[in-house]
Amino acid sequence: MNKSFIILLAGCLLLAGCFKKPKTNNGIETDSMEARMPLFSFDTIGFHDHPDNVPSLSIDVSLALPMSDKGNPVAGLLRKQILSDVLGEQYSKGNKAMDFVLAYVADRQAAFGSTISDYEEDKELIEAEGMSYMYKWETTVSGTVDMYNPPLLVYEADYFDYQGGVHGMFANCYTLYSTVTGKRLKLDDVFAGDKQSRDAMTEILYKSLQYHIAHDEEYEGMEIFDMEMVKPNDNFSVSPEGFTFYYQPYEIAAYCYGVVAIKVPLSELRPYMLPDTEVALFFESIQQLAAKN
Repeated sequence: MNKSFIILLAGCLLLAGCFKKPKTNNGIETDSMEARMPLFSFDTIGFHDHPDNVPSLSIDVSLALPMSDKGNPVAGLLRKQILSDVLGEQYSKGNKAMDFVLAYVADRQAAFGSTISDYEEDKELIEAEGMSYMYKWETTVSGTVDMYNPPLLVYEADYFDYQGGVHGMFANCYTLYSTVTGKRLKLDDVFAGDKQSRDAMTEILYKSLQYHIAHDEEYEGMEIFDMEMVKPNDNFSVSPEGFTFYYQPYEIAAYCYGVVAIKVPLSELRPYMLPDTEVALFFESIQQLAAKN
């Protein structure tokens, strides 16, 4: 986001006293961005199938998405980007949102279909040993808007997948988007990427997790599997209080602890934030609102 500006030396001191150039974000002026930005409307699309028989595959897909709007082309870009991120880029060849969903469903159905012959072959044994549950697969994908505060949108995607094992697997993923460009914002778009900054952020996250283990009943007795994984990642959310980083089951701790969330106050990570980003603008607007009240 760094830009180089050619400034005429003659008269610059005079102009500095009477003219302030608007800040830019990806080439877009941001001083009055919120006032000029079209607001998105949202709809929900999905696919639901809950058969009772065995073997069977139960599928639930429900996604809240910005509605395409001819007057606001960013809405369409953002809609497609969210679909691609939540379901997978490999399903993004269709033109309509339901094309993404149906392609995803077809893939899940094909994977399940490959197990039916095994069930039919050993049906009597499977039923006699009470193992029929292993052939009742489940797939759930739920996408919701966690926060919408232009120019920032925080999206939450929750997953559950059971494929006949001892237990299902679940995941909790957060993604940030710019409502100005429709693009996804990753860690490098929000925080400085130099080694010193990342090392400092890693230490902050580690200390925060250690505090939760010592004081939070939810994490009591937790043994961390991989210390090197306790570091900033792209799975994080933003709130007025600061940031939360998420780690999936088995990523840093045992399955029984589920998704591990590490909350960090804004004050601790502010020194490492990049200026003039959508996230920085969000916190600026929060502070301005607090000052007015």
